[in-house]
Amino acid sequence: MPKKFVFKLETVLHYRQVIEDKKKREFSQALSALENEKRKLQDIDKKIADKIAELAHLEQNCHTAVDFFNYQVFVTHLEQTRKKQILVIEKTQAVLAQKRMEYIEATKNTKVLLRLKEKAMTDYLKEMSFLEQKFLDELATLRAARTHAV
Repeated sequence: MPKKFVFKLETVLHYRQVIEDKKKREFSQALSALENEKRKLQDIDKKIADKIAELAHLEQNCHTAVDFFNYQVFVTHLEQTRKKQILVIEKTQAVLAQKRMEYIEATKNTKVLLRLKEKAMTDYLKEMSFLEQKFLDELATLRAARTHAV
């Protein structure tokens, strides 16, 4: 009875696949966080544009200087918030790049073991084919010996 194929590093392969899945999830979360931060920046940009449009409308309707000042202070605050948000995006991009590198490294590690497994399977199949051929040759030799002996 031929022996069953067993990959000796199967547990290591499984462990590396688990690590790869974890790194993939972390990369996905970092990507999602970056998209979220970019949406926040777009919201801030929209608020700035809206307030500048309101300020232009106030100028046409001749409101008080206090109203202009309040709008200007709010727009300045939004611009500062925008600068802070850009810094947050840059940090998030750095985290994303790190997570991408970790995911790529984990994928490489898994692929190396998968190639080893495929090679081991190929070697196993060659050995089984050789043993089968050897067995068939023996059978043919025994049959030939029996027919000559009779």
